[in-house]
Amino acid sequence: MNLLDDEFTKLVDIGVWPERKYFSPNDWLENFTSEELPYAKRLLKSFIYFSDDMITQMFRSNFMAISKSIIPNSRKSNYGSADVEWHNFLDNCYIVKVTGEEPSDADSGYIFTRMARDILGIPENRLKTVSEAFQIILSGVNAHFVFVDDFVGSGNQFVDFWQGYFDTPHCFETLAEDTLCTFHYIPIICTEIGKLRIQHDCTKVNLIASHFIGKEHSALHNQSYIWKGFKAGGPEFVKNASIRAGIPQANGRVQDNGDGTKLVSWEGFHKLGLAIGFKHGTPDATLPIFYFNERGWKPLINRDSL
Repeated sequence: MNLLDDEFTKLVDIGVWPERKYFSPNDWLENFTSEELPYAKRLLKSFIYFSDDMITQMFRSNFMAISKSIIPNSRKSNYGSADVEWHNFLDNCYIVKVTGEEPSDADSGYIFTRMARDILGIPENRLKTVSEAFQIILSGVNAHFVFVDDFVGSGNQFVDFWQGYFDTPHCFETLAEDTLCTFHYIPIICTEIGKLRIQHDCTKVNLIASHFIGKEHSALHNQSYIWKGFKAGGPEFVKNASIRAGIPQANGRVQDNGDGTKLVSWEGFHKLGLAIGFKHGTPDATLPIFYFNERGWKPLINRDSL
């Protein structure tokens, strides 16, 4: 059973879905039995795709939102004073990408450092590595550091990044205790779980995201907006179809195979069960049922890049 072509075209035209060559809804629906199809269609229409234009606008908005914490309330009513404060921030602002314990060229942070340069006009010499950021803090200057990435799931990666797994005696957490520097983290999407973790363990960090998402965005919860007003059994459908497809049952874990591929549990990382994708790729927290491509299963999306 296929989606109507005009329906697909409409969703592509308004940017809800990517072009057909990157996105295969009709092929994906062929994976399901007649009993599963109503659930599959419901899940498909709930998939949220973030185009490059959307990402750019959200990134710019997040960056501009830093002004709320940078400009004192006493000066916000005076345009001249507020403008001076904001340009002082811009002149002393450094962009740092968030990386895992073993940084990779595939880390999404690289996309946002380039965006800071090309969209925000941040000079190339103020796009810094972690070690360079440490040296700036240690030099005693009053700098502002903006950490960039696309998605926060459990919050574990950023907390580890902040508390330090680098081959150095320094870490942001300890350096932040004795400096006038400010620290801002501006991911595009952040889960409520990740938000709470970061706010608890990284108290010196100003966290700003375009969207904070909770259980209502998870296809594994009956109260999700995905299944609201729909017949019962949505989460069970996701589990049964995923297991039938051969997607690993790994209790919400992700295994890095060391060759650029991963094995992701059927629930998505940390059992977040999301239905989202970016133009540049898909988070581990997104349900694998959308991109799994083994054992004859037809993927909806190419996980690495849409």
